[in-house]
Amino acid sequence: GLFLSLRDDLAYQERLQPFAQVLQHLYDDASSLYHQGVSLGIPTGITALDHLLGGGLRKGTLCIVAARPGVGKSVLLGTLAVHALRQRVPAALFSLEMRGLEVAGRIVQQEVGLDYARLQAADWPRFAEGVGMLAEFPLWIDDSPRLAVEDLRTKVRRLYAQHALGLVCLDYLQLAETQQALDTRYLTLGHITRTLKQLAQELQIPIVVASQLGREADHRRPTLSDLRESGNQEADADVVLLLHRPHGVDNVPLVETEFILAKHRQGQTGTFTMVFHKAQLRFVPLTD
Repeated sequence: GLFLSLRDDLAYQERLQPFAQVLQHLYDDASSLYHQGVSLGIPTGITALDHLLGGGLRKGTLCIVAARPGVGKSVLLGTLAVHALRQRVPAALFSLEMRGLEVAGRIVQQEVGLDYARLQAADWPRFAEGVGMLAEFPLWIDDSPRLAVEDLRTKVRRLYAQHALGLVCLDYLQLAETQQALDTRYLTLGHITRTLKQLAQELQIPIVVASQLGREADHRRPTLSDLRESGNQEADADVVLLLHRPHGVDNVPLVETEFILAKHRQGQTGTFTMVFHKAQLRFVPLTD
């Protein structure tokens, strides 16, 4: 405990830096962007989203992905994590709702195209090869059903120190807890998002959090005000992405889904449409 708190003190002191040093960082960022076309963020793999975000998920930012249940928040978080891993960015996925096996099964289904619970004899070679390939990924999955944000912070700091962690995903906010005794759910959620925002800034990595919208957003396009109901989500977030199915949730293999970038502290906002491919558990562009 003492070592960790000493290290935290050091990290805290290092945040105090001369303007010239900050300008040096800014210059380095600009020059890598200008000369090498290097992205300042981690690409999400969704071209339209990367375009709006100016390259992808920026370092030190808190991104909230909000939607009603069953619209694809978990799938999107898995997609973001896998895409980061493809760029060799180590990632951690905290899944409070699904067991680790289920999360892994979904990632295999996305990447290999096979559902591990329904394998035919002919699928086995492709399945085995796919799992072997994915095993190389520097991904950590935590499926503690009751997770306090303070414990998440400790685990993330440790992964960051030991494995240069570059992305954290949390699925989902309303299931997270805190060790602090706070009177209302509103204050609790506010404390959790603030802690996550501070952690993103401290380690200079993006943190992506799924958030469940209330029933009032059931039959209309969600807006930022739907987030204001619970905690400081909208205030703490650098990026808010709302997912919406304009034609409802039917038992069809392809579901049109609107991606509404409703808040973007560093740039533009906008809306575009993707198609959720149920069998492949992935979002594909509308034109495909």
